[in-house]
Amino acid sequence: MPGSGYYPPQYGSADQAYNQAMQAYRSRDYQTALSKFQEVATRYAQSDLADNAHYWTGEIYYAWKNFPMAIQSFQTVVQAYPQGNKVPDALLKMGYAYAEMRQYNIARSILTDVASRYSENARIRNLAVKKLNELNNIY
Repeated sequence: MPGSGYYPPQYGSADQAYNQAMQAYRSRDYQTALSKFQEVATRYAQSDLADNAHYWTGEIYYAWKNFPMAIQSFQTVVQAYPQGNKVPDALLKMGYAYAEMRQYNIARSILTDVASRYSENARIRNLAVKKLNELNNIY
């Protein structure tokens, strides 16, 4: 309403904002997705989707090959949401990002931890082991 001082939120809910961000991400409109994920992470920081928003922010930076920023986003998932559903994926992608930056010892350490800690999660374990095998062939 003009002049009332009331400004409706851009999104009606965390779910709606997150879905818009995911739609932009799937369309590879990473700039829009990044903006929307960051909004979910800040405006709806207490929602169950905040950790996912940080994770996908990391994925965008990873796609852009901005590995330090990707690692920072993944670390936020691990540190701020230690019980979150994206922690295994965030740790895995941190290992990948360190490998991309040729910090192989850090990558190996993270990936070894992931394979061990999430041994019950076949997808995560297998991806960690596969990347470890690739790294072992480097030197």
